[in-house]
Amino acid sequence: MRVSCIVIALVLSACRAARVDNPDDNGSVSDGGSTADGGTVGDGGGSDGGASDGGSSDGGASDGGSSDGGSSDGGASDGGSSDGGAGDGGSTETDGDGDGHTVEAGDCDDGDASVHPGAPEDRDLVDDDCDGLVDEDFVSAGDVLIDELMIDPAAVGDSDGEWIELTNTSTADLDLVGWQVAADGGGGFTIESSLVLPAGGLVVLAPEGDPSRNGGIEPDYVYDPTDLSLSSGGDTLTLHVGDLAVSTLTWTTDWPIRAGASLSLDPTRADPDSAADVDSWCLGQSSYGDGDLGTPGETNDWCPEIDHDADGY
Repeated sequence: MRVSCIVIALVLSACRAARVDNPDDNGSVSDGGSTADGGTVGDGGGSDGGASDGGSSDGGASDGGSSDGGSSDGGASDGGSSDGGAGDGGSTETDGDGDGHTVEAGDCDDGDASVHPGAPEDRDLVDDDCDGLVDEDFVSAGDVLIDELMIDPAAVGDSDGEWIELTNTSTADLDLVGWQVAADGGGGFTIESSLVLPAGGLVVLAPEGDPSRNGGIEPDYVYDPTDLSLSSGGDTLTLHVGDLAVSTLTWTTDWPIRAGASLSLDPTRADPDSAADVDSWCLGQSSYGDGDLGTPGETNDWCPEIDHDADGY
């Protein structure tokens, strides 16, 4: 009897061991256990529902973990920094002033809500509508005139010593950024940086900025000498802002052009109609820099041929 009981006890122990070693059948490890369907490892246990189907492969690091639900599909990829972060709805679109226009969409001043593409242009020396031009809606033909040219310098070569002077005949300061100078004979350039021309003031544009090389002037803006060359044989030079021709000057060989002297508009004739008349122009009178004649950056000399006091002389 005692031997029988011992045998029965051994059989029961073997059965319990079999249940533990075979998680497919049942038990705490399979469907209802801590690592089964509702647990952290798998659906059924170590084999079918364990680390393979519901564990670290499908429901763990792969499908529901760091792959599909983690850093790949549901983590940093789809729901993180890719789709839901900096990618689709995150910080790559910048609208710091809250005006509904982003830097990436062309807002040229993201610190001022009144400045953005399509904004009304004010007379404030600001590119309010971000089109590359400043106060262009307030500019009229004749507000700026081409009033002096050094077409044929003698002290230095043409590519170093030519220059163009502009005068502001209006009552407002003008920023010439984005304005264009074009010659009918070919060539021209765009003023690519801010260049404020004060009301009643002058600016000089030149292909060489070094006074030791350009005949001794201090230009306000330097353009590429390969972009424009002034012709002593005659040409037409036009100053544009957008589609508006602000100033147009046409000269021929009949005009007063001589090597070493500028072509200079009499300062009493600084209006569009008078500037189109050859009789309003003369050779520069004053010496500058290395000895050529003209007044770059200064008020032009009176033309001696003009009877300024109307006394008949």
